[in-house]
Amino acid sequence: MHREGIDSPRADEHATNDHDHPVTEAAIMALLLSGGHAGIWTRAEIELEVSASPLNVQDALFALQASGLVHLHDDLVMPTRAAQRMDDLEL
Repeated sequence: MHREGIDSPRADEHATNDHDHPVTEAAIMALLLSGGHAGIWTRAEIELEVSASPLNVQDALFALQASGLVHLHDDLVMPTRAAQRMDDLEL
């Protein structure tokens, strides 16, 4: 039996977070491809720049990594070459 704990999201919070993911993902990619920081950002810097909760940022980063758009290494986040190339092509 699953018990809702302190760290588990409530159903209504999860629904809001799911809705925010594409917006958060797009904001993160725009930030990474903007040319600042030579394309390398820390998770903390992204959380400060993107108006989303730390949990939404984390979930968005994992989704972007699974899609092959970002590399995550410890606390560092950087766009993949494929993401950079798509940005160069303005697609």
